[in-house]
Amino acid sequence: MADVLSRRSRSASAGSWSGCITAIAGLLILLSPSLLLAQSSGRRSRASDEDVPKARGKTADQEQPRARGKAGDEDEKGAPAPDLARGESEERVQPARISPVEIFRDPLAAKYLSMNKLVPLPSTVVAQEDLLLVKDMAGNPNTSVDPAVIDRVVRGLAAHLTERKSILALLEEPEPDPVKAPVAVKKGAAARKKPESDGGKAIEKATADLLEPIYRARAAKKEDFLKTYGHALNRYLPPLLRNHLVPRIQAMIVLGQAGSSESLGLFQNEIASRSQVLWVKLWALEGISNIKEYGGRFPADEESRVARTVSEFLKQKELPWLIQLRGLEALGALRQAALPTAPSLAPMANTAMSYLADTDARLEVRTEAARALALMNVSSVPRYNYRLVAYGTGLVAADVGDEFGELFIEKPAHVQNRPKAQYLAALLAGPVFQSLDGVPDRTNSGLIVAASNDQNASKYVRKVLDLVKQETQATISLLGSPPTQYGKRKQELAKTTAALRKFLGDNPPPSRRLVDKGPQFNFGQPAGAWRRLSEQPVADNRRGR
Repeated sequence: MADVLSRRSRSASAGSWSGCITAIAGLLILLSPSLLLAQSSGRRSRASDEDVPKARGKTADQEQPRARGKAGDEDEKGAPAPDLARGESEERVQPARISPVEIFRDPLAAKYLSMNKLVPLPSTVVAQEDLLLVKDMAGNPNTSVDPAVIDRVVRGLAAHLTERKSILALLEEPEPDPVKAPVAVKKGAAARKKPESDGGKAIEKATADLLEPIYRARAAKKEDFLKTYGHALNRYLPPLLRNHLVPRIQAMIVLGQAGSSESLGLFQNEIASRSQVLWVKLWALEGISNIKEYGGRFPADEESRVARTVSEFLKQKELPWLIQLRGLEALGALRQAALPTAPSLAPMANTAMSYLADTDARLEVRTEAARALALMNVSSVPRYNYRLVAYGTGLVAADVGDEFGELFIEKPAHVQNRPKAQYLAALLAGPVFQSLDGVPDRTNSGLIVAASNDQNASKYVRKVLDLVKQETQATISLLGSPPTQYGKRKQELAKTTAALRKFLGDNPPPSRRLVDKGPQFNFGQPAGAWRRLSEQPVADNRRGR
């Protein structure tokens, strides 16, 4: 559905039908009431591909890994995919998929699929001149903002999201192929009349027209328009979040992409709501990240309350991994580790740590958890266990390195899946490395900065960073090497990964609690194993951390 790594690419094409309505197509094309969240492997691509919840069965060559951190694009440029070597077949380099199709069930979604749940808004004609004027207001710095025109357009387009014929078109199952599945019709019987439908065009156009001004205004940096437009969106779209499944998802896609500061409370409420579907919550999480990315500023106590809501939501069991990923991104964007009234508990940091320590979780989720922890402000948290975070980050780096190396075969020399190799390399060069060294354009980020006031922890973090840097360099070297060098480069990567694992194994943090009153994290080890490891002497451990 959404590219897990390439979250930051944005373009006007995001407002296209393929970039908008597919957000619900992954749900509705299945049409079985129990199969209601089809997710894909790919990181937060936010405009074209990222706005598009594409079925996870994307072919490998479509799955372009750009590390989601805001520096993902730079990381990708630093490690370009090498050209095919002579004699190396295209089929061998680009096999079927990075990962198989996954289907997630959201029982609540079935409740809102029935047409009985649709409450159409009064039909409103959106004048073409008004629509063109709004788009001109968004992109033209010389056109003044007219709130009345914006109000008329948004109100009309919101109504179009509830067009019955369009929703029926989206819910219709494809007609069977008459050659493969002929239907017997009795002689003289009248052919069954198809229900009237517009093919989904009304919702397609309404969604595209609602999104396009957002992208235009961002490109033109027209903040006065974005503020006025966001106010109109927050007036007319929230009622749709209690409507049929189609308009509620489309409405939240637009609100999430707009990322208006005015929407922060709305996003928080929808995430906390027990009656809201998961896909709407995912786009609410996206909206929170967008608010922060585009400069939204709130008091620390307000941001910590929203972060606490996200943290509690992420404690739910069996959430689709893509939603876990978006939730961790939102926590990282909010940068709140604890509530101001109880800094020693650090509930948000503990939630992120639980994902980093879960060795059964997806690598994307674990690496994003590491980055979220590196973005959180922990200066007020007493006795924060920096070494535990560095230990978990090192473990996930080693796991990524091992999986990456397995894709390179020496005899005959080939890459089993080059796009997946790029994908994994982007995880190392992006969220893993950034979690230790710092996230570009984010002040006071990175574990190396956070631990700078603790000499012992800083020394430990620095060592992990150096080892991860060596592994990352070996990964990029292997990715760019010719097939004749695969054996040598693979051995170099294996050595760096083994050195990282050895250091972590020889130097586990004495405490497996992130904070003194927090839960214990085992990192998949059996009961008692951590205690035996932690009893090994650790140099310069005066603080026990």
